[in-house]
Amino acid sequence: MGRLITNTNNCGVIDNWGKSVGIRYSYTITPQPGDLALFDFSGVHSKRDHIGIVIGANGDTIYTIEGNTSVTSNDNGGAVMQRTRYKSQITSFLRPRYTGNQTAARLLEIAKSQIGVKENPSGSNKVKYNTWYYGSAVSGAAYPWCCVFVEWCFAVLAGEISGDTGGKTVNITLNVLKKGSTGEQVKTVQRLLNCMGYKGNDGKSVSIDGDYGVNTEYAVKAFQTKKGLADVDGITGADTWGKLLG
Repeated sequence: MGRLITNTNNCGVIDNWGKSVGIRYSYTITPQPGDLALFDFSGVHSKRDHIGIVIGANGDTIYTIEGNTSVTSNDNGGAVMQRTRYKSQITSFLRPRYTGNQTAARLLEIAKSQIGVKENPSGSNKVKYNTWYYGSAVSGAAYPWCCVFVEWCFAVLAGEISGDTGGKTVNITLNVLKKGSTGEQVKTVQRLLNCMGYKGNDGKSVSIDGDYGVNTEYAVKAFQTKKGLADVDGITGADTWGKLLG
């Protein structure tokens, strides 16, 4: 699967690119989950101050997941959060050419798995997403990693666990996970399994608790069987990660 969006750290560039390839829509439409929202917080619908991934809409209210935001700073807050926005703040929507609703749903699960990541906005918005994008920690004042965060989500969706930026090879390490493993990557596996309808041994959706227990192992085995993987062992290794994210 390709990246689905252009590779840039600049909200204006991605908005212009969306227009050039015919996936840019007016702020007046009702967005779909997986759309990208470009924001103009002055309310004139022309600037590209910020970007977020749409998870839903209700009338003029838009629900998003965004990087580099906070309750005190819309576009330089240093955290990944779920936000409530309004059409009065939107410049445009971009609609990547997903291969079905499930692909968009996977992107949303990847974005949700990052909610709560907090990076100090005073000179150090450079820790996780910018380090991946630029190939090294970014020095100086806060960089616009709202767009880099979106790029990171699409890169993970595409299964790009390594890439080349600035002449340096950058690796996103996906750990081998098995029964007894814990942490955020386990939650990502659990979210993706739930998104695709795989159940635990108890017939219920897998709990998103970061604990790789019996139910998660059972659901992984069912997924491995369905995808025809050689090893149906309940372990999330490179091949299973590739199928989950690909």
